Amino acid sequence: MKVLHVISAMHHGGAQQMLCDLLPALKCEGIDAELLVFRELHNSLEQRLINDGIRIHSLNLPERSPAVWKAFRSFMKSHSDIDVVHVHLFPALYQVAISMGRNEIPLVYTEHSVSNGRRLLPWGRGIERWIYGHYSRVIAVSDNVKESLSEWLATGITGPGAYSERDSGKNSGRKSNFIQVIENGIDLNRFHPKERKDSVVAPKILMAARFADAKDHHTLLKSFSMLRNREAELWLAGDGPKIDEVKAYADRLGVKDRCRFLGHVNDIERVIEKVDIGVLSSHWEGYSISVAECMAGGLPMVGSDISGIRVVGGDAMEYFPAGDEKKLCEILHRLMSDREYYNRHSISSLSRSKELSITNTAFRYNRLYTTLRDSGESGRSV
Repeated sequence: MKVLHVISAMHHGGAQQMLCDLLPALKCEGIDAELLVFRELHNSLEQRLINDGIRIHSLNLPERSPAVWKAFRSFMKSHSDIDVVHVHLFPALYQVAISMGRNEIPLVYTEHSVSNGRRLLPWGRGIERWIYGHYSRVIAVSDNVKESLSEWLATGITGPGAYSERDSGKNSGRKSNFIQVIENGIDLNRFHPKERKDSVVAPKILMAARFADAKDHHTLLKSFSMLRNREAELWLAGDGPKIDEVKAYADRLGVKDRCRFLGHVNDIERVIEKVDIGVLSSHWEGYSISVAECMAGGLPMVGSDISGIRVVGGDAMEYFPAGDEKKLCEILHRLMSDREYYNRHSISSLSRSKELSITNTAFRYNRLYTTLRDSGESGRSV
């Protein structure tokens, strides 16, 4: 079975990182998984896929160009052996739906987040109902993502999707499973947890996340500035549009000299080996790959008490109310000063990470693809 995954470009982000783990795992499941991008970036993520034997196709067009529609349609006509098309992120969500139009190939879309700017637009809901209606299945990466999307779409999808009251014939019975949950995972083989020293004079705290609206670096910086241990270091991995704002805030707090801004990191597993505690401070999350990676590296993990982090960490990590720098500081201080508490959380992280393997994700996608192919379900005819 051949499955074509589609994303506008392999920018550095959680969904793209997940694809780097998922596509080789699907290959191990016996699926001929290939990737199509609208624009090649020739970056480390693409090279990683190539090294793992994944074929990458490119339309060589700007990501939001209207020319994508025609180019994608031509691509599909010349690749008639594709059994399922699996789409990730906007704008590919819209462009593939519009390009495919009347089609016989099942379309799958993975919803990676609980929120996006389109939901703030006055015309957003109507357009989104129409767009999502082109897909045979929508996969949410967590229960909270499913709940958020279901509430947003409400009623009105009229394609093979779940919500139409007019469904009949071959489209009947789909209301309950149009939006399904398949949680993301990570390649555990990339991580080699090390035994950390009994005492750490200068503990290193890591937050690996984009500098974007969903993340709350400010609360972490405020908490870091309150720590009594002035030898501690804060390592911030990632890039994004808000990085200069966060650097300026660290400077105002007087902690910039103890912060290391690492930029994008190609091998986060190597960074995790060098630090002592993992933190993710966020306003919202869909499903945090960063938390899973830190746990797989054996780091005690602390995160904002929001559903997109809890779904990953479960009972194996500590939580603080989102935006509560005092509670975060209290947890960090205890992890630094109480070795038994630290070791217990390190062991819990490793134990929990065993449940977050990408092989589980690939198995469930394989089963979904097979169901769609064998049932003859296809995208909406418009």
